[in-house]
Amino acid sequence: MKQTTRKSPFKVLDPFDKNEREFFFGRDKEVDLLYDFVSKNRIVLLYGQSGTGKTSIIQCGLANEFDVTDWLPFFIRRRDDINASLEKCLNSYANAATRSNGHQTMPAPAPTPGEVQPAPEREEVMDLAVKVKQQVTRIVERMKQITRISLRPIYIIFDQFEEFLILATPEEKSVFIKTVQALLDLNSEIDCHFIIVMREEYFAWLDSFEKDIPGISDRRLRIEPMRPKEIQSVIVKSCDKFNITLENPEENTAQMVRALSKKGEVLLPYLQVYLDQLWKIDYERTYDQGYQGTEEYVPLEFTGDEIKEFGEIKDVLQRFLLDRKGRLEEELKKTHPDIAAGAFISSFLDSFVNDQGTKNPAAFTVEEGFYKFRKKSAKFLRETDPQLLKDTLDYFASSQILRNSGDTFELAHDVLARLIYQQRDAKIKKLTGIKFQIANYTKSRETIPYQSVKNWEKYVDGLDLKPEEKAFFASSKVAGQKQEYDDFLRSRKMQLSSNLVKASLLIIGLLIAGVIWAFRVANSYYAIDFISSIDTISNKLDAVRLARYVYDYKGYDKERRDKIEKKIVDLFATPAVQASFGIYQAQLNAAAKLLPAYEADISGDAGFVVIRNDSLNNGQGSADFSVFNTKQKTVVKTFKKIDYAYFINHGHTAVLALNDSSGLGLSAKLILYNCDTRHTDTIALNDGKHSNRLSCLYVKEFLSRNDWTDYDSYRIRYTASGNLVIPYRQYNRNGWREDRRVRLLGPDKKTVLLDTSSYSSISLSKRYKELIIANTKNGRINVGLFSESGKPEVSFNGSGFADFSQSDTIIYANTDTLVFLTRDLLPQVTMPFHAGIFYAYAADVPGGQTVLIRGYNDTIVAGSYHDGAFYQQTIYDEAIRGFNLKKQLLVTQPVITVAGTGNDSAVVCRNFSGQKINTFTSLYGIESMRYNDTGGDVLVMANKDARSGFQYLYLLSDSLKKKATFVLTPNDCYGFSNNGKNIYYVRDNMLAVFANERLINVDNFEEVNSWLSGRKDIYDPDSKAFKDLRKRYNLKFPW
Repeated sequence: MKQTTRKSPFKVLDPFDKNEREFFFGRDKEVDLLYDFVSKNRIVLLYGQSGTGKTSIIQCGLANEFDVTDWLPFFIRRRDDINASLEKCLNSYANAATRSNGHQTMPAPAPTPGEVQPAPEREEVMDLAVKVKQQVTRIVERMKQITRISLRPIYIIFDQFEEFLILATPEEKSVFIKTVQALLDLNSEIDCHFIIVMREEYFAWLDSFEKDIPGISDRRLRIEPMRPKEIQSVIVKSCDKFNITLENPEENTAQMVRALSKKGEVLLPYLQVYLDQLWKIDYERTYDQGYQGTEEYVPLEFTGDEIKEFGEIKDVLQRFLLDRKGRLEEELKKTHPDIAAGAFISSFLDSFVNDQGTKNPAAFTVEEGFYKFRKKSAKFLRETDPQLLKDTLDYFASSQILRNSGDTFELAHDVLARLIYQQRDAKIKKLTGIKFQIANYTKSRETIPYQSVKNWEKYVDGLDLKPEEKAFFASSKVAGQKQEYDDFLRSRKMQLSSNLVKASLLIIGLLIAGVIWAFRVANSYYAIDFISSIDTISNKLDAVRLARYVYDYKGYDKERRDKIEKKIVDLFATPAVQASFGIYQAQLNAAAKLLPAYEADISGDAGFVVIRNDSLNNGQGSADFSVFNTKQKTVVKTFKKIDYAYFINHGHTAVLALNDSSGLGLSAKLILYNCDTRHTDTIALNDGKHSNRLSCLYVKEFLSRNDWTDYDSYRIRYTASGNLVIPYRQYNRNGWREDRRVRLLGPDKKTVLLDTSSYSSISLSKRYKELIIANTKNGRINVGLFSESGKPEVSFNGSGFADFSQSDTIIYANTDTLVFLTRDLLPQVTMPFHAGIFYAYAADVPGGQTVLIRGYNDTIVAGSYHDGAFYQQTIYDEAIRGFNLKKQLLVTQPVITVAGTGNDSAVVCRNFSGQKINTFTSLYGIESMRYNDTGGDVLVMANKDARSGFQYLYLLSDSLKKKATFVLTPNDCYGFSNNGKNIYYVRDNMLAVFANERLINVDNFEEVNSWLSGRKDIYDPDSKAFKDLRKRYNLKFPW
């Protein structure tokens, strides 16, 4: 008979491994996207909050995506040293592989030719550079050997990388950097990929590595906490797999999600613990005499009343930990009656939690059957009776509280670390604070105030102080005693009269001042300690509130105040805080580079956004596109298999290019979606009558390069009467381009009013009532004016350019002459321009026209025509980025002729006389910019700052005065709404929309501080909500 499972089938706190894929639910999209990332990139960063399942996604999800011949993973944790851990793991694999092939164990890689191996006894004094070089060489050579053995790509997964960022020594970091550099440089010899897995609050700590390992954070995937509906789906699938019936699946899973939710999010370890504990309670209730059936999994039923009685996750976690502690306490009372079991267990567990409330791994060796912990481990573990220690460690490991990896014990998950940290009693927290302050005094060499010495002296023997900290405390005590004795001698010499009274008062005053000063110093150290660990707070708005509260304390010197100011500015650079300025934000399904205006577009009034939102968004091929309503804060609709999308005429109708398997991978159909009415029209460009030809929309890359103005482009647009202008391209069945064309459809989207060749972009008048189309006939270019119904009106023979002015006057060029036509289509003004006219822009002004001309030799001519004469100012070697003809302002950028000259770091605003109005310069150079025609504002994206890894997005006025600064990251996208009243960006996978008013420079402390002062809804230190916030994060400050 098959053994029935009576043990809970749920994972509790362990990650899923490769053999548990059938039980791993809810992360298919993330696994697919990660597989796509690692298949195309040498370094991938996987990050997210603690408890989002990052390790399981790799160990279980990603591992099952690869064939065995394509994947050789090495999972590396730092332990005592990340490089030693990597080397040990590689050696272990190489030796095991060699033995399995019947060979002797592989020797350690020999030193490179000319390299001298130092004698073992001199290793401790060996030159640091030599040690670094030798360790890197050993690792690289071992990788080469493994490559020859396995013939597979190697994937090195650095899990919980934040441990390395926090704890690594400079030497350890140097070896790591040089190892990664060497392995990346050996692409032809070693097919090696790196996956870095870390908690998101330490993301900024990667900045220091960007210079040495460029792009270390460029290709990254953020793992989001699961949404409530996703959690419900995981529960249903898990219950179905494990033979558990839900009384009412929809309601029962909703109950569980409410019980599990913390600030709207559910951590996956909480879910596993919750289901494990619920299973055990239900099993005991259902089968109090045990189960004797034959099913693989015991049949159970979770009811609504049972779930309600079970309680919230905080109660479940407390019971989970207390249950394990209680069982051990009962056992210890029998085996070790001489110890206080409860206090011992609390101190034991506390040894595995650091001062920041995260896991504190403890490395050990085994000697004579007992665990012996190294010097870096907690003093409690080193001094506990060996047998008692072994029994306790083995018990908590078997109870899934601790994890034994062979040479290190650590808590099974950070959620336990947080729980234990919160349960620390006041005395332990006080001792931790004293220890920290002594360490800071020692580091700064600032004598500890004698009052503090006397207050702390009785605790010092119980603190695990370093020798130098003990010595410094002792020297501070001697100095304080001497000072106190000197004060006493001086007081004896004073007169017994009024002088004695005055002296006494003085001493009392000094003592009070000393105490106040001591508390002030203690507060300042406590504040710096709190600020240094504030990155561990996952809710960044909470972190900002608390950091500002700490900053408002007045007892800091300039150095400490500067540190706090910098931390507040750093917090304002995080996505969540930055997006709090906005009117709308939404999480997308994936982070990827988006093409502005075609993979992310915003309606003219910012009411809607259409954006690529595919879980496998790699920037190639068709994808899901979603329409967001920014006012109702909803996803209106999602479309499948879309190549690109944008809004027509900046209204609320989106056009979506549908990839319908035309055979060429192009869009032969388009979808029109009215966001207000939610009506959808699908239009096919091919009717099947011409089997030898295929009509398709232009590809997005071509469109983005050929948008001259909002009214002159290859985009689809409406005319005033609702006719649809569709520029398209014709191909033969072999995929060769044959013709550029334009089709004009009537309001019914079916009647063809015009279908003709179109040599260039299509110009539409500002009133949307006329079109200018250039076609070819008998090898000659003919430019013609058409009515919105497709009727030809006039032809401009021999012209190479024609367009509408901003006031709908028609302008065209005959080689080197610019001609203006009246509404009766008669020549009004003729302007000679001997450089040849490539393009021109014009607007009517009183008494004449304002004109901007681009010549074929990149010359820019800006001027005006009035009183029968043309007045011009020639500007050389500057590219137009934007202009305002009414105000006669130009925004230009110097044309770069020599790379690296720095000219690409400036944007210039000029008037039409050539005079500079203002210049904006970026310290990092300029990657791209957007100009808003309506308001004249400019968005400038700087190149990546090598130190921080960020890119700064600057919002400038029409005269290039800085209005706001945002912090983005590489590959992010941004833009304006057409009316200029809103801006948007996509940072990683967060879409954020902002009103173009009252924005701030987030890199400027004075501005962010002022903004906080004016936002009582965010920062009100006197409110009950803020007091609850301080209590939640245990901020007892000032003392």
